[in-house]
Amino acid sequence: MRAFGWSKWKILHDGFKKSTWTSLERWGLAYIHSKTALNELTQAVATNFSKAGKSVGVSISSIWIDGTPQIMGHDVSGAALKGELADLLLILNETSGTGISICRTGLLLQGKTSKRYNRLPSNPTTKSERRLLEHLDRNKSLDIYRNMKASPGSLIGKYTLRGGGHGLKDCARYLIIAKK
Repeated sequence: MRAFGWSKWKILHDGFKKSTWTSLERWGLAYIHSKTALNELTQAVATNFSKAGKSVGVSISSIWIDGTPQIMGHDVSGAALKGELADLLLILNETSGTGISICRTGLLLQGKTSKRYNRLPSNPTTKSERRLLEHLDRNKSLDIYRNMKASPGSLIGKYTLRGGGHGLKDCARYLIIAKK
């Protein structure tokens, strides 16, 4: 059984229906964040490197960031953007056989539950998050705050992302969690 295939999702979804969790989105994110899922993901990444003839060590960790940090930025038209950065931050660390770091990258995951497994919902929250993830102006400062109030005292820092252009397609993805 594939670690993240449909047969695995059916088993997980049946477990959710029997659980006391009230949010399928949070439950699905909690699974992705679990040691079991991260180990499966690490093994899959290592196997792909091996198939490509690359001898590397792979470790993956996850940070639960649902709700925080909050960001303030601008889209390419100059309109203000505000919202959560993502639900999970996955960090991939590639090392050589001798333990020397080759590459360290991150992936922001924004979880969404949907009636359709291949379509994002169109509610106001999702529209706001899509503006952020797809239209953020990377040439302007992005302010990151540690809490939902985004008050001046909670400012973590101001950042300008490398690469210019717009959106976060190089470092963020949606995780659509099928309701059925």
